[in-house]
Amino acid sequence: MLNIKETDFRTLDEFPLKWRWTDSRWNKLPKDALKTIQPFTDEKAFELLQYSLGFCNNTGLSEQYFANIFRIDASGDLLENKQWLLNHSSDKNQMVIVSWNHHHAVLVRRDIFCDYWNDFCYPASDDVTVWNLSEEWALMYLHDEEFVFGTRRKQ
Repeated sequence: MLNIKETDFRTLDEFPLKWRWTDSRWNKLPKDALKTIQPFTDEKAFELLQYSLGFCNNTGLSEQYFANIFRIDASGDLLENKQWLLNHSSDKNQMVIVSWNHHHAVLVRRDIFCDYWNDFCYPASDDVTVWNLSEEWALMYLHDEEFVFGTRRKQ
């Protein structure tokens, strides 16, 4: 289980990817949504990336750790994808980690990630791993516009 402290965060203004949610050329999220996005420091982002690599493999989620793994095409209708994402969790207010790479990761409420998933996941450039703090499920967005979802195997 991950240990997250107050000192693991930086402000949104310090986060290099904030333009995805604050620049009207891309998308300008409502202030209430922006308040839920908590960027991690570079050091914590690196730790989270290393942690997530432990339950991934080169094709997606590891069958050693996850069951019921399935893939869907994410290039289709945005609203259908949003609904699919919302349907795969009972708690829309749970906090999730979104990890892009060793410099960029955020903690955000799951419903905000689902509502604006395409602002977190850019085709052709982003490989993103998302998981809830209890690690009961994980989601990968692959840059070729595919979601991979799995539920954690019972130990």
